[in-house]
Amino acid sequence: TNVISLASTSRKRGIAYNDAAFVSSFSRFPKVSWAYNWADVTVDIPPGIEYVPMLWGLGKQIEDWHSHAENAIMSDTTHLLAFNEPDLTSQANLTVDTAVAGYLEHMEPFAGKVKLGSPAVTNGGGHMGLSWLKDFLLGCSSCTVDFVAIHWYN
Repeated sequence: TNVISLASTSRKRGIAYNDAAFVSSFSRFPKVSWAYNWADVTVDIPPGIEYVPMLWGLGKQIEDWHSHAENAIMSDTTHLLAFNEPDLTSQANLTVDTAVAGYLEHMEPFAGKVKLGSPAVTNGGGHMGLSWLKDFLLGCSSCTVDFVAIHWYN
């Protein structure tokens, strides 16, 4: 199989949205296959677009996380996202150690059922972004992380 032809037909692109009505604008693009809304539930996204729940942080978001994730899996979700920008104080704002413990408790139970995403870090410098993610991956060596999520601002 030609690798170039595989890459050109890949359906890995996703849409972040606040209003599900906007997702339908992208559903006609064949490479867009999934969407998320920084939450663990959604309403009315178009057929053919997979909803991917996110465990935004470790505050009130964990109250219904397990049941909402299970419901999404029963509705054919194949991926889950962890922690929105844990390296940023205005977002999930988690230390690496807290994120590791939270991932093991709230994400790892779904390993083998769906693909699990890393915490979605920023592209900040210092101990943010990729540095934070590297420390997370080293500290969470027993965690199942099937794909890496990064928010890149440029």
